[in-house]
Amino acid sequence: CGSCGHSCRGGACLNGHCQPVAIAELQGDPADVVLDTDHVYWTASSDGTVNRVPKLGGMVKVLATGQNQPKGILVDEGYVYWSNTTNVGSIRRTPIDNPVAPLPVVASEYYPYRMVIQGAKLYYTSDSSTGHIGVVDKVGGVPSEVAMSQNAPRGIAADATRLYWTVFGEIRRLPLGATMPIVKNSSSEQFPFDLKADATTLFWSDGYASKIRASLKTATDEATTIADVGFGNRPVQIAVQGDSVFWANPEGRSIQSVAKTGGAVKTWITEQKKPVGIGVDDTYIFWTTTGDGKVWRLAR
Repeated sequence: CGSCGHSCRGGACLNGHCQPVAIAELQGDPADVVLDTDHVYWTASSDGTVNRVPKLGGMVKVLATGQNQPKGILVDEGYVYWSNTTNVGSIRRTPIDNPVAPLPVVASEYYPYRMVIQGAKLYYTSDSSTGHIGVVDKVGGVPSEVAMSQNAPRGIAADATRLYWTVFGEIRRLPLGATMPIVKNSSSEQFPFDLKADATTLFWSDGYASKIRASLKTATDEATTIADVGFGNRPVQIAVQGDSVFWANPEGRSIQSVAKTGGAVKTWITEQKKPVGIGVDDTYIFWTTTGDGKVWRLAR
């Protein structure tokens, strides 16, 4: 489909293009997505659940119920973590293979959103106009503030030496274990939504500017646009895999990608009902659609 020897791996082939397969349905506002080797995980905000399904399809396993607007999600060393994103929110975790009553990592927090684990620590964004960057032992405990008075922090990434995050209008970084100095990777953003990194470079979606942007991790107030997705489109969650950056485009009803170095935007599928979360591996693209409550898989 589309080229000799290219399989759609269970999906239909229509006019030379692979078609997606729904691997989960009847989900209430499925939000962020994360992958491990064999499974897809997501939060369902209005259902208050955290779920997984095999990448190849099968029975959906509910890992947690009764959660309050779960959104951010990650997987680490046999546990799934998620954020309950409300003004009386929390961060919780449960073992993947034998889920138990959710264990508090941060028992009480104001609009916690996205998270990253580096070593034994979990770092997170508190998404409000008077937000902050928090840190806590990944097994749970009393959190502390890494950076105070941050305006709407959302995306976050880390490596062995630095922490990176988005705020309204900027991308910032800080040495791990420090509270100063905060350095601006870029101060020329509008409203960055999500942040991912590879070994050398940061990538983010600027939803208000309708752009995918990038900067070197070591840059000081220097960034480039690698994709302009057009006025009115607001790319949200992104995924970095191989030599490309992928994103969900809810207003454009599409899944798209661009080379890390920039160039032509590739549209993988259209007519999606508000795609939001996205995860990518070597074989598939996975995403959630809040408009019809589904989780999808598409052969690359």
